[in-house]
Amino acid sequence: SSSSSSSSSSSSSKGEVPLLDMEKRFNKFKELRICSRKHRREKFDSLMRQLRRLPDLDSREFAILIRSNAEMGRNKDAMDMFNKAVKKDVISTELYNTAMSAQRNTKNWRKALSIFKSIPEKHLSRDVVSYNTIITVLTRSGQWASALRLAYHLIDHTKDMKRRGGAGTTDETAGMDDDDDTVGAAD
Repeated sequence: SSSSSSSSSSSSSKGEVPLLDMEKRFNKFKELRICSRKHRREKFDSLMRQLRRLPDLDSREFAILIRSNAEMGRNKDAMDMFNKAVKKDVISTELYNTAMSAQRNTKNWRKALSIFKSIPEKHLSRDVVSYNTIITVLTRSGQWASALRLAYHLIDHTKDMKRRGGAGTTDETAGMDDDDDTVGAAD
């Protein structure tokens, strides 16, 4: 909680994170994505240590950190980044979609469903990517019936919205049963 009076872009005091200019910052995140796709662990680890400590990450940058960790098979690290973003209230629908997507290969559909359900609680709107992502996680996890119920609900709701002239959002009723971990339209 001390303020820094240094105007240089690098820092000499231990524990302080140097700020990067915008172009360098962009290139570092781009390099991280390449490393995660090609599974270059040493370079990835080095970049991740540097980037995760930046004090002013935005929701898109947090999403890149989440996605990159998930691609490297580091779901715990991905979810740590998600939780850090939520705690700092640096959130967006993209961030939530990315956190759900990180559950695809772990088949942790309950975690993905929990994230999906929490989107409107954060005053964000689910988008097409939100629904595609949760349906993908559910199907990859063998939750076919739940995925189909959610897809049918979304189709019915979209048709209803068109009949009403496009009023409303897909979050008016999400087809989620809040009493348990199932998906389905209220009957």
